[in-house]
Amino acid sequence: MRLEYEWTGREVQWDRDSELMRDLFEITWKKHPICNKPFFDWNLLDNHRGRAIAFCAEPNDRHDILAGVYLVIPTSLLKDGQNLKFSTSMYTVTHPAYYKKGVFKGLAEMTFEKCFEMGILGAIGVPNNNSLWGLTKRVGFAVLGQLEVMARVASPFLLHGQKIKIREIRSEGELKDIDFSLDRRKSLSGIIMGERSEDFIRWRFFHCPGSPYRVFIAMGEENSVDGLMVMRTTRRLGMPLTVIIDLIVDHTCKDARFIAKSLLTQANYYAWKALTPFIVTLVNPFSYEAHVLRENGYKKVPKKILPHANNFCLKLSGKEPRELTECLSYFKNWYFSFADFDIV
Repeated sequence: MRLEYEWTGREVQWDRDSELMRDLFEITWKKHPICNKPFFDWNLLDNHRGRAIAFCAEPNDRHDILAGVYLVIPTSLLKDGQNLKFSTSMYTVTHPAYYKKGVFKGLAEMTFEKCFEMGILGAIGVPNNNSLWGLTKRVGFAVLGQLEVMARVASPFLLHGQKIKIREIRSEGELKDIDFSLDRRKSLSGIIMGERSEDFIRWRFFHCPGSPYRVFIAMGEENSVDGLMVMRTTRRLGMPLTVIIDLIVDHTCKDARFIAKSLLTQANYYAWKALTPFIVTLVNPFSYEAHVLRENGYKKVPKKILPHANNFCLKLSGKEPRELTECLSYFKNWYFSFADFDIV
């Protein structure tokens, strides 16, 4: 597709373009994992739901660089127990030499035209405030609300006292005999971004290069999972942190509050043992998980000390039934966590 600008937009050819894409990412996101081949391949090429859908801008006068990339990662959306095709908008970048030349908007239009042809209903994005205008005004995303980062200090007084037995999954081989229909049950009363199936957990938490995760579950009847929590340690601004990457609890079961408390007690023990004084996580403030986090001493982190805002944005194809559009457009319906988006 020839445009009026100094570049030509086309669908990414992964064998040909992967190295050029990593070079482009490196210009904007130095030291980001996406610049490294193992992480790049895992995230964009080996995703268990399929390769990223991507379009790139190739300069008309040279073929050794890319002027920009827009891509979305295929995912699933669960509503009323049904799996719907959806996507996550990530890793959009324009080469500095091609700013204000229509790269961002042009590639986004190509990408979403392809997505909608494939039957993908829409996409979510979590832009910071600097990127928010472009995503909403140029690409047509709508802001539904803001996700909250919540945190608490690890305490030596909360190292024990779990009322529900918590099991750690130490290898992917242990996943085979476990029923991970937890989020399908939760989707009967809300929207779950992604499906925490055996395949997803294997890919996301056991195959991610350079990111050691700890996976904990609370088991219910017939080997089904009633609660799931995933953690890892990291450093931000020089401070060691324990991050709850994912926390999801079946709020319909009778022991839901005890399950949540036991999982968070495990998180406290993990953080204390790892010598990380603070525990942080990302939630929709209207979710059940946010409610139990507050009950267990977690507080909203003030925006002024966060590196950026976490705006939750949605773009739909416009072809879905009105009832589904209304449901998806209501922020309080969504469950969302670090596991769905932030993978660094």
